[in-house]
Amino acid sequence: MLKASLIDSLVKIALKEDVGANDITTSAIIPKNLAIKADIEFKQAGVVCGIEIAERVFRLVDENLRFLPVAKDGEWAEKGREIAYIEGLGASVLIAERAALNFISHLSGIATKTKEFVDKIKGTNAKIMDTRKTTPGLRVFEKYAVAVGGGTNHRFGLYDQVLIKDNHLRVLRDEPLLEIISRAKQAVLKKTTVGVEVKNMAELKEAMKSRADYILLDNMSVEA
Repeated sequence: MLKASLIDSLVKIALKEDVGANDITTSAIIPKNLAIKADIEFKQAGVVCGIEIAERVFRLVDENLRFLPVAKDGEWAEKGREIAYIEGLGASVLIAERAALNFISHLSGIATKTKEFVDKIKGTNAKIMDTRKTTPGLRVFEKYAVAVGGGTNHRFGLYDQVLIKDNHLRVLRDEPLLEIISRAKQAVLKKTTVGVEVKNMAELKEAMKSRADYILLDNMSVEA
């Protein structure tokens, strides 16, 4: 899922956003030739995610930095555990560290929360799936984190799966649901799955009569 070209493109955006033309604080006070050693540690227990991305942050700042991962994505790390070591110029480490930590903390948080849900449904046939409600520009990273946490990726965008949502049905409110689903099935000709979103029992019963591949229950109560 994480192609090197994609990682680098998003990391470069993050570095441009944070560093800009120059880290003026580091440039002002840190000697250019000062070498240091540093580590990244977990401040709370959770699922590790984003090691490869963090490494690319440091490498793109300074290809001479030595990045030594001691944990893999998907591993559980207890509070205080070191997950990576870095050696090299102190200035380079200081420039890269925030962007690297932002990626690791954000993605590890998603992976950890996903695991909480996955653990809750162990022993059942249920799967924990993600949505398109992602941070703009970070969808692949965030869906990767869901997978690392044991979840299942749903569609990645509007291009890879048909899902007839409530807003589609509002626009087509004068058409029967069965006809809408049938039209969608004919349009894709079995090239992808077709799902439909329902918000009440009446819509569910109607959708059950259709050839939809799956039905999404939209914000229905736990009791329903």
